Formats: sequence, C-alpha cells, structure tokens
Amino acid sequence: MYFLDSNSDNDLEQPPIVPPSRPHELAVEILKFLTAALSLVVVLVGLIGKYSWLSKPWVFSALIALGLLVLMWFAKPRLTAWLRRRQVRKRNQRFVAETDCQLRELLDQFKVFTSSSDKRSLIFILRTAFS
Repeated sequence: MYFLDSNSDNDLEQPPIVPPSRPHELAVEILKFLTAALSLVVVLVGLIGKYSWLSKPWVFSALIALGLLVLMWFAKPRLTAWLRRRQVRKRNQRFVAETDCQLRELLDQFKVFTSSSDKRSLIFILRTAFS
C-alpha cells in the first residue's frame, strides 16, 4: 500500500504554520503575564512583612532578580511567538517590495477577467451565458 508508506514525498518536513493571533487572544496572554507578575509582587511583599530579615538589601535584590527570572520564564513563549510573527510580517513585506513590478503586471493582466465592459471578461461571459 503506497498511501501508508512513510517514505513518500508528501512527508517532507515543513515548518509549523502559526495561525495569526487575534486581538482578544493577545489580551488573554497579557493578562496571564500580569497575573503572574502581580502574584509574585504580592508574595514578596507578604514575605518581607512577615520576615524582617528579608528586607536586607542583598536579600531584597536577590528576590527581585529571582522574580525577574520567573517573569522572563513566563514571558518567553509569548515573546518568541511575537518575534516569529514579526519575522513573517517582515519577510512578506520584503517579498512584496522586491516583486512589486511583477505583482502590478499580474494585476493588470487579471483585471481583464473582472472587467464589466470587456467582452473577454469572465463576468461578461457568464452574463451572456445565463441571459
């Protein structure tokens, strides 16, 4: 059976397709990050209030550094997704900028198909066929 063969040409590895993020999904991601940041701040303030030795400058600095590392850990997947989307957008803009003349020529060639006054257009052919 050829369709079950794992060595077919259709099984070439392709990069995963990242669906575009919707604005409300971005808001949910931002809220997740802010929730983690706020909970970390509340825990640190509570611990410093309970244990006075945590208010020493070197311990406080270490707690802030640890908190920043945790927040960066939470933000890493979102930043990588954002950078990936930005790269794709720049690549698409670069492609359009490089092939602008060719794209405009193709557009002019395909305008014939949608013209309502040209007898060669698809719209005119369909109108005459159904009338």
